[in-house]
Amino acid sequence: MDICAILETGRNSPTPGQTEFAAFRSDVEISGNEISVEVVVLSILKRCDLPYKRALNQPFTKFPSKVGFNDGLSVAKPDLVEGYFAPAFEPYDFERPVGDSAIPTQCEYPIAMSHLTGDFKKLGGDFRCGQHQAAYNAAFLVYARDQAGIAVNGPDKVDAAFVGSFICDGERLQISVHYSSKDSSGKTVYHQTPVFDRNIRMNRASFTDGRKHLRNLQDWAQENANEIRLALIAHDMQSDSDALDESIVGGPRKVISPVSMDDKTVKK
Repeated sequence: MDICAILETGRNSPTPGQTEFAAFRSDVEISGNEISVEVVVLSILKRCDLPYKRALNQPFTKFPSKVGFNDGLSVAKPDLVEGYFAPAFEPYDFERPVGDSAIPTQCEYPIAMSHLTGDFKKLGGDFRCGQHQAAYNAAFLVYARDQAGIAVNGPDKVDAAFVGSFICDGERLQISVHYSSKDSSGKTVYHQTPVFDRNIRMNRASFTDGRKHLRNLQDWAQENANEIRLALIAHDMQSDSDALDESIVGGPRKVISPVSMDDKTVKK
């Protein structure tokens, strides 16, 4: 997976003009606090269309409290996550093998299996603290994705799972990929690898590049989320089919593959 090449891919939409850049730069300059920076940065992200959606400031209160990396620590509360609306996974039942790690928020319209988290800091804020926060928040997504991989492939054939994150203070934008591995003792280790780090307020070119990277990150995360969504649905249908075959005399039934609600991500 060459995530750097993916993030560098050109987009079909027009590049932002000088007026748009000047407005962004001015809005960041007078932002004053983290919430104001969040509003400004959200304006350069691409919109989410159902069944894919965005959620802001929702704590992961349903996530299991002791899975290793979060033992004794506070509940994660990322500023932003994007992912598929939970009903988009039907008929898959998360309660069986994956559990609350897949749908960690307690709300009426939850997101399931998010592959993107974002965090904001006020201009000139503690960016290093934000990096630690981003790593912690993303570990929740990696854990859930690993559990989904086990549900689909079994514990002996876990696929490589990656999620993305960004942190921005209106000036500096850092994008990272996150994944897990096992050390020599079998303990799970969570990794954070920065793949883009730039001052997007410096000039129009840097702003345009940062905007492109953010939107490509959104597309990449949605594609990964859709891939595991379809895999879980197909696995659920195959499991139900196998169970029915055992109770019926005769050969196995042909299983029709599910059709995605939104298999293609349209770049905007």
